[in-house]
Amino acid sequence: MAFFNQDELKDLYTQSRDEAYQWRRNYEEFERLADNELAEDIDETLPEVNDGKLAAALYKLPKRIVNSDLTGRFTALDADDAWITELANIYWEDKIVPNANYKASWSRKWKDAVRKAAIYGSQPIISLMVDDGKGGVKPDIDIPYVQDVSLEPGKVSDQDSDIIFWDVYYTKKQVESLHEQAKRENKDNPQDGKNKWNPKAIKKVLESSQQEDRMGNEEHDSKEDKAVEKGGIKFCVVFQRGVGAPFYMYHKGTNEVIREWENPDPTGDIPVKYLYCYQDFNNPYGTGIVKLAGPTQNVLDELRRLHVLATQIGIRPPVKVMGNEDEVDFDSLIYAQEQPWITGTAQVEEINMANGVYQQLASTISLYSTSLMDLLPMGDTTVSGTDSGNPNYSKTPAGVKFQANQLSIDDEDYRDNLNQTYEAVAKNLINITFANMQGSDLMRLSDDEMKILATAGLEIPMN
Repeated sequence: MAFFNQDELKDLYTQSRDEAYQWRRNYEEFERLADNELAEDIDETLPEVNDGKLAAALYKLPKRIVNSDLTGRFTALDADDAWITELANIYWEDKIVPNANYKASWSRKWKDAVRKAAIYGSQPIISLMVDDGKGGVKPDIDIPYVQDVSLEPGKVSDQDSDIIFWDVYYTKKQVESLHEQAKRENKDNPQDGKNKWNPKAIKKVLESSQQEDRMGNEEHDSKEDKAVEKGGIKFCVVFQRGVGAPFYMYHKGTNEVIREWENPDPTGDIPVKYLYCYQDFNNPYGTGIVKLAGPTQNVLDELRRLHVLATQIGIRPPVKVMGNEDEVDFDSLIYAQEQPWITGTAQVEEINMANGVYQQLASTISLYSTSLMDLLPMGDTTVSGTDSGNPNYSKTPAGVKFQANQLSIDDEDYRDNLNQTYEAVAKNLINITFANMQGSDLMRLSDDEMKILATAGLEIPMN
């Protein structure tokens, strides 16, 4: 299989980022809706309030989709010994999942991925070996910011891509640690052609001191106006598909490759998997719930603001002053118990809103709420009864059952996407874990686990 070489990377990376931007140009709006932030262009006379159903639904979604105990079993495809299959499952359950706590717990990361895929349309999940704090490495996954990962130009999905780019940002101290690691590994393994560091290139990066913030269109909307870290020294990690395919980590500013290593997966798989919400094989980054429901949520937010304003006016309506306004003490015209209004000879009259639009506002909000619930998906979250809840939803047993079935269909489809992605990530992670082992790896087994391995055919010394 032919691979991309270092000279092709820079142009291919630029093409990848440019194409990704075309598909991601609305991500800032998606993030605003997902965080229930106010729109920038709302009328300044309206209350600063949103409806928030979409944002709430996105946080509830992972609770339904992600099982508390993500499970599965491995099967060795290229070995006849049954004990290898059992050993892989024991290693996964006892060593990998319980210790996969890089940035967050294993289950929390998967819930985060489910929510973000619903926001953006997809969420990349990266298998990697991370520092275990004891001088070694351990297998884990990372849920990167979606805009930091871009697919091969012209491809329709992660599985279709033979090369994937991942932007990473390091502090100067982290780059200094990389420099020390590079010198140490080169000294310990001078003949290791599978993992080649370039300490001189790293030193050149340090000397350049090129700190780089994410571009405005590639930064999370909530960070735009805050004094928080938005970047650092930027590198790009390049993953290629294929057995023995070269992986690169390079610094765009100095155009230096600081590390080159071989794809550790013996099947040649890429350690980047995308969890898709909806996939149409047109947009390579998928379609999310926010894109589908966002316009309706914007209408509902506006109606909610109008309803709050109308309620405020109804409680404290404007007044009409007829006569000599100089005799009116306007500071006294407040709504309070036994509050005297000092008006002199002028007449003060309340102006009440009683037009048809105001009277229909509640039912209009109900109508758009129904439309939004049909898109999320959430179903009817209102209480049942003839005089309460959303009248646009059927309250009959058949109607309630239909809504439950619709919700179940949507959840099952998304859960199927999750299961497929989980399987792909687990396969890649166990493969690179065993490929990364050198010599022997000590593992304490329980009595039950030894029985499982012995039954599967492994001869275990009992002394």
